[in-house]
Amino acid sequence: MTNLFVGNFDGDPVDDIAVHSLFSDDPDIKGYSYSPDATHDWQPLLITQASVAVVGRFTGQPADDMLAWDGRKLDVSHRGAPSFVNHSTQDMH
Repeated sequence: MTNLFVGNFDGDPVDDIAVHSLFSDDPDIKGYSYSPDATHDWQPLLITQASVAVVGRFTGQPADDMLAWDGRKLDVSHRGAPSFVNHSTQDMH
């Protein structure tokens, strides 16, 4: 399976899994869903035009964040929140 991520997206002590999902006919729209504890039904996590580069704890919170690359900068989404915050200190184009 491609585009599989392991992380703690809900902040509990058990890791979850997330996958790239199709949410639109537009190939520029990327969607991600996750399964809490890797055993429950899929939940929507994030819809974005950026490509998720890595999952980890970048904001110091108990839940993992998704670091996305949009071709110029890195942005971070805490727990897959729909809004991204600039994580780069400069343009990396």
